[in-house]
Amino acid sequence: MDTAQRNSIFGLYDREDEAQVHFIPVEWDATTSYRRDARNGPGLILKESNQVDLYDHRVESPETPGFFWTPCPPKIRSLNEKTRELYEKHIQSPTPSALEEANRNCEHLNEHVYEKTSAILSSNKTPGIVGGDHSVSFGAIKAASEKYSNLGILHIDAHLDLRLAYQGFTYSHASIIRNVSTRLDSVTKIAQIGIRDCCEEEIDYLESQGDRFMTVFDENMQDDKAINSLSLYNKATEIAAFLPNDVWITFDIDGLDPVLCPGTGTPVPGGLSFHEAKTIIFALVKSGKKIRGFDLVEVAANENTDPEWNGNVGMRMLYILSAYTLASQGLCRLRL
Repeated sequence: MDTAQRNSIFGLYDREDEAQVHFIPVEWDATTSYRRDARNGPGLILKESNQVDLYDHRVESPETPGFFWTPCPPKIRSLNEKTRELYEKHIQSPTPSALEEANRNCEHLNEHVYEKTSAILSSNKTPGIVGGDHSVSFGAIKAASEKYSNLGILHIDAHLDLRLAYQGFTYSHASIIRNVSTRLDSVTKIAQIGIRDCCEEEIDYLESQGDRFMTVFDENMQDDKAINSLSLYNKATEIAAFLPNDVWITFDIDGLDPVLCPGTGTPVPGGLSFHEAKTIIFALVKSGKKIRGFDLVEVAANENTDPEWNGNVGMRMLYILSAYTLASQGLCRLRL
């Protein structure tokens, strides 16, 4: 396979220096706590990406600004496997040295993603992180928070991800939003939607944060639609109004109904339809907020699920994130 083919996404062959959106695949799932396979998510998405139709009903010619896919370095895949061995050693028999080394390796991963994202932002391009488990988002959000001093986060997920050092691992996928909120002061507002699985520790932390967070629990959202006849779009516009001008979207695929993503690592019944997820992002763009970057994580396929289906849904959501991000930046026109 030649370089052009390796760097092709959505059937396009844009040059690195010309493309506006630069995808950073991160093949990492070292501390996944339930079902493992998110490290293969980028490959699933890339393989299925040629099947997307580039026309979008709400965004005019989103492919024109260009997309570039940077292959994940072998050193990251190797580091992931080494860290997984340390994870399993610690889980089977708690070992301080294994835990410490695993946490150091996670810091190296964060630094890799941070450096890649910083370089893209410095060149006035748009980063799109493709995971991997949800822990891979931290370095990217850190880079964005350094460029934008009043950064908001739109967090679509089944989980709050507010656990403290889950299973002892500082940068667990279950701790990503806790790490963002405690370590990145420039992140001023965090809006969460699709949430339907959490623990008391996370609720206590959430309640301690006051108006820094706006959390829409899936149960309440569904009740509003069924009982009070309130549309999702109304809630989406509230979320958009809550967030500052500059926004990063962190999208865990398990925020969707697991019928759409059966292979994801920690599926939870309930969740958003594909169209509902699009509507939330559409409302953000329509409000005039600028999406400065995004990540799509936890796309996976285990031995009991269809890899093509998981990759297909993942790549379509990646295209939507890219298109709406470009529209928010004025690089293509929002229809309506």
